[in-house]
Amino acid sequence: MTDESSWLARAAGTVILRRSSLVLVAVVAVLVGVAALVADSRAAGTVLLVGVSTAFVLVFGSWSVHVVAAAMPSASLLVALLTYALQIAAMTALMASLAGSAEWENDIRPGWCVASVVVLVLTWMLLQVWFTTRARVLAYDLPSREGEPRP
Repeated sequence: MTDESSWLARAAGTVILRRSSLVLVAVVAVLVGVAALVADSRAAGTVLLVGVSTAFVLVFGSWSVHVVAAAMPSASLLVALLTYALQIAAMTALMASLAGSAEWENDIRPGWCVASVVVLVLTWMLLQVWFTTRARVLAYDLPSREGEPRP
């Protein structure tokens, strides 16, 4: 693989991550709006808190795997598995801290909390698959013949 094609693969990964992140932020905003319209401001606050936290965990995890895959591809599977485990641990810690707080009964809406996490994780997964399958990344480079310019 030449430097040019590896650069194209890194650029495609960055574009996928950026697009997925922007759509995920838009989904968080839509969920907050729906919660404010359908329920009350406490539901909207719950969705905002959990939505921003979930988006941060998902985007940071994917970004770290992307950086490691670009720098050292042989370690990318290990980092991906560790990142997945850390994402589960981070989300579990967030939910445990929310459930253990005194505001759980007053300010946090458990139904909206769970629904926003489920919607955001499924959206993130579908966005990653959608943008990755449409990325234009070369599978391999054809060797250039002597004397012929590369296209």
